[in-house]
Amino acid sequence: MSERTYKLLDGSELICSEEGILSHRLEPDFTEITTDPNAEYMNLLALVDSLQQQLAERDRTIELLTKDQALKPKKWTVVNTVYFNDDSNQIYGYKVKNEDNTMRRIISSKTANELTLKGELIFSPRQELSFVSVDRDYIEKALSRE
Repeated sequence: MSERTYKLLDGSELICSEEGILSHRLEPDFTEITTDPNAEYMNLLALVDSLQQQLAERDRTIELLTKDQALKPKKWTVVNTVYFNDDSNQIYGYKVKNEDNTMRRIISSKTANELTLKGELIFSPRQELSFVSVDRDYIEKALSRE
């Protein structure tokens, strides 16, 4: 015989058999008592209310955590030093990648200093083995939160 057991808010259990017989057990070790479904109606509504409140609270928590994550500053890692492409050997700035490696940008030394002060730029001890250069009139793209 198959049955479903529902733990009620007061600690008792409501048991529904496959044949549709409703029983109530006051405590797990007690014998179940066949009961009138109408007598259990308020207990079931209280259980439904409680579960709805728990789901609403969970949804609020998820929403707050998601908003918090979106506001958290992204970290950038330096992958290359960028030079001007004339023969001056002057450093323009750095090629950086975001923390989930989905975006790369070239930033100026000034921007790198600002990000470093905010704790948002990490200088990797091992940079990529490629040469990166820019023209003197290069315009830096803004770093986005994406």
